Amino acid sequence: MVIGLIGGAAVSFLVPSLANWVMLALLWAVLAFFSAAGDPAEQALVADLTGADQRGRAYGIYALMGGLGATVGPLGGAWLYQTQGPAAPFYANGLILAACAVVLWGCWRFRAGVR
Repeated sequence: MVIGLIGGAAVSFLVPSLANWVMLALLWAVLAFFSAAGDPAEQALVADLTGADQRGRAYGIYALMGGLGATVGPLGGAWLYQTQGPAAPFYANGLILAACAVVLWGCWRFRAGVR
């Protein structure tokens, strides 16, 4: 999951510097790879962190929050685009993905007892 988030962040940081649509298509394919690599692990983590009697509820809340993010993200991105410039939403996305990777890595180290 951490590699998927870091890869997504790297792709997001690269998008504003692209010169043509062919490079955008290639980066989009790379982003799809990283997303596909992280999503199953993310869903399994939600299932593993909850008890068997609460999995349906936990996954429902997870899906709700993902849907809210899919609603708020484009609105926030449009606001950043209008107020800060065309590259701002991509940089913000990259920063958020990188921060999530750091938090996830820290949680893993804490849970695993790695010091």
